[in-house]
Amino acid sequence: MIVDENGKGKRHPLAGACGEKKFHHCIAQAAPIFVVVLSAEGEVHMMNYTMLQALGYTAEEAEGSNYLHTFVPLSERAKVAAVFKEIAGPKRPTWNENNILTKSGEKILVEWYGNPVLNGQGELEYFFGVGIDITKHRQADEALRQSEAKFKAAFEGVHDAIIIITESGEFLDCNGRALTLFGLSGKEEFQVTLPVGFSPPFQPDGRDSVTAAREQISKAFTQGYAQFEWLHQRKNGETFYAENILTVYRLGKELVLQAGIRDISERKRDAQKLEYLSLHDQLTGLYNRAFFVEEMRRLTDGREYPITIISADVDGLKLVNDSMGHARGDELITACAEVLRRSLRGSDVLARLGGDEFAVLLPRTDKATAEVTARRIKENLIAYNRERPPLFLSFSLGAATAVNRDVSLEDTYKKADARMYREKLSRRRASRKKFSDGTYPRD
Repeated sequence: MIVDENGKGKRHPLAGACGEKKFHHCIAQAAPIFVVVLSAEGEVHMMNYTMLQALGYTAEEAEGSNYLHTFVPLSERAKVAAVFKEIAGPKRPTWNENNILTKSGEKILVEWYGNPVLNGQGELEYFFGVGIDITKHRQADEALRQSEAKFKAAFEGVHDAIIIITESGEFLDCNGRALTLFGLSGKEEFQVTLPVGFSPPFQPDGRDSVTAAREQISKAFTQGYAQFEWLHQRKNGETFYAENILTVYRLGKELVLQAGIRDISERKRDAQKLEYLSLHDQLTGLYNRAFFVEEMRRLTDGREYPITIISADVDGLKLVNDSMGHARGDELITACAEVLRRSLRGSDVLARLGGDEFAVLLPRTDKATAEVTARRIKENLIAYNRERPPLFLSFSLGAATAVNRDVSLEDTYKKADARMYREKLSRRRASRKKFSDGTYPRD
């Protein structure tokens, strides 16, 4: 039976040639979906080839069997029986999902569309069901759901902050760690301020943050990946260093960028601390020998000539260490460092080379200027001792000047050191006399 343009039913032309029942039977058998016809009592009258093949039955085995007991799992029979009752009662089509059993006992999930077939008196004669095997589709949905759940768990559980944006910079999503890291209360704050907005105006290298960020994002979209260090800024204005890893992938039809942000502030502080310790003397805070040597090497080929080097050495330190202990000797060393520091310019490089030895690099300093500096050091030394410190401080100085790069700075330092030792020898007797007289040290 087909429906014409006026909504009236009429027989299909082919049905007259081969018989309407046979015609419908042929259509059902050729259908690539499940077709089953049941009696009002639930007995199988017909099951098409597609369904028989899927269940592993022959037509002879299936026809005449009780549908509920043969093909429906025990746990779902009550539900399917209720569907039959619904079809039989109001005599209207229904839709439902349920599993059916193969001959080997495996389950196939089917989406059913059921219709009542009525006789001439309007009574239920058959149940007519059309079904689609959705097992693989549902398995794929479940696999996708589990995959999404795993992704969400990883997305939220990872220690790094993750932010996802579009190619145009529009915010899409972020994990909880991102909110915590930037001090935000909700994702909507990222929608108001783009992620690049959570940066200070300028990066440590002087580049403005917006331009630098655009360059990195462009690099990521071009190459698929970008990794760099970045100075970020939390909502409260506090800045922190982070290692950023940008990766690009396709989300539907659109390319998106995922930014992984790892707070490396502590690592940065540790590195800076190690660098500081490697270049500074722990007792005085001055530069150490390693830095002094490197700075001397750097200045060798520079344009800072003339360069003067001053060598200084604390007088009587061994005597103090041996008679009063190294703690009192350390007081002399720190006092010497402070007197020298107060006497120098900001551009001068003061270092403790070890023990009682100090040295100063004075760029753009000729011999006359160096003499002025030496006098200032001695004046500050006199002023220090005038304040009657616990220990009388005395140190010897020697200076030498390299007028141009033809003069080796290493040789200049050796010359300054030799002059310092000549002065030291002339002062040693005086230092010992002060100590034996009780005027050095004073408590």
